[in-house]
Amino acid sequence: MLLVMPVISVLAQVGKGGADKKAKPALHKPAIPAYLGHSTLTGGNITKPVFDSLLRQGISAKDSLGKDWTVKSFSFIYAERNLYDDSLGTPTVMTDYSEVPCPGDTISADLAIDIYTRTKPGDTVFIDNITISKQDIETTARGMKFVLIKSR
Repeated sequence: MLLVMPVISVLAQVGKGGADKKAKPALHKPAIPAYLGHSTLTGGNITKPVFDSLLRQGISAKDSLGKDWTVKSFSFIYAERNLYDDSLGTPTVMTDYSEVPCPGDTISADLAIDIYTRTKPGDTVFIDNITISKQDIETTARGMKFVLIKSR
């Protein structure tokens, strides 16, 4: 009986090793990039006047062959940095997040009412969940992240 216990222990350890080595699924990154306006910008630092101008043009998408895809919808996520006072009156910078779903290739009318006066250097805009189509194919395009900076 004493010989059986060590054998069971060894078999249990061998069995564990195989279970931990499961293949992890590869993360899929959309192959088709999206662009801000009719530019080649896909993210990075951008001045407020340039951002506002390109945002008015909408979102575009082109494949590696330079063929245009139709933007069906996207999410506009706005990270706005604001200065607040905490309970002791100490100024604290905090970020407020808001997300607006936008049908088509331009921002929604409700968002357009105040976004151009609301954005400021230090804010970040994410354009994500971009659905694009071409003929009978529908897929997603790569998201974008823009950080608004001061004009030089």
